[in-house]
Amino acid sequence: MQIAFRKVPFPEAQCRILDEACRAQGLLPTWFSEKEPLSPEVLRPFAALLGYFPPALLKNLPALQWVQLPCAGAERYCGALGEHVVLTNASGAFNTAIAEYLLLGLLALYRDLPGYFQNQRARLWKPLGPARTVAGSAVLVIGCGEIGRTFAQKAAALGARVAGIHRGETPLPAPFVRTYTQADLPRALAGADACVLCLPATEETRGFFSEAAFRAMRPGAVLLNCGRGSTVDEAALVKALESGRLSGAVLDVFEKEPLPKDSPLWGMPNVVLTPHISGRDGDPCNAPEIFAIFRENLTRFAEGRPLTHIVDKARGY
Repeated sequence: MQIAFRKVPFPEAQCRILDEACRAQGLLPTWFSEKEPLSPEVLRPFAALLGYFPPALLKNLPALQWVQLPCAGAERYCGALGEHVVLTNASGAFNTAIAEYLLLGLLALYRDLPGYFQNQRARLWKPLGPARTVAGSAVLVIGCGEIGRTFAQKAAALGARVAGIHRGETPLPAPFVRTYTQADLPRALAGADACVLCLPATEETRGFFSEAAFRAMRPGAVLLNCGRGSTVDEAALVKALESGRLSGAVLDVFEKEPLPKDSPLWGMPNVVLTPHISGRDGDPCNAPEIFAIFRENLTRFAEGRPLTHIVDKARGY
């Protein structure tokens, strides 16, 4: 069987390992460069595609059985593949990196580091408002998958009281001290000092965090979003920040990326804004786990065994 690689986040030595593993297992690998032109005709012979391939080219490939992504977010591919094609991702490889990003962001807002950074550039020696601590704070996690749970553990280790909104029927395990359903969102938000969003992009989660949600939040609370920008009503977010309903936000994802130059979020002093970098597949801290997922699934595919990290294409994650 022929398989293809493109835009994989591995150094040359690891690419050689994957190439040799393919050949040892009877698979014929092809490595496409990022600039190499692709078309359905070019991709037609391949049974497996590993890495990033344009989703629009993948719909009707007769030999295609499996697509492996180096990232966790798979929403762009779910509707682009035939029912018989298995889609796998690298979910779990980014848990620590994203959880640490969120913890860093929460600490930065609680000590007003954005304000102090501005004062530093202005050579201004001026204490700002009162500090807050993660210890004793009520933190609400919305989206309690692996990333949300990893962040919860780290926040709880600093003394936060962590609750979660969970779509399942069973209570979340420790360190969560309370489990809410989606119907409980207003009540959960009213009791939270910080809200952390770790939601995937699906039709169900689009606009989930609406103007009503911002109105339900405790005045002076903070919002952190590392899931997907589509889950938040961005106009309502801006309004909540401008009015002071929210005292700050840490945003790594946005409705439109790159964030438009005219977005008011760029100039807000109480916003920490980053360009979707909380969990990058090319970062050395994440790449080893992604490589392990690729190598394990290659072996399983060659041996005809079930793959790991399978995406539910109907649910989008």
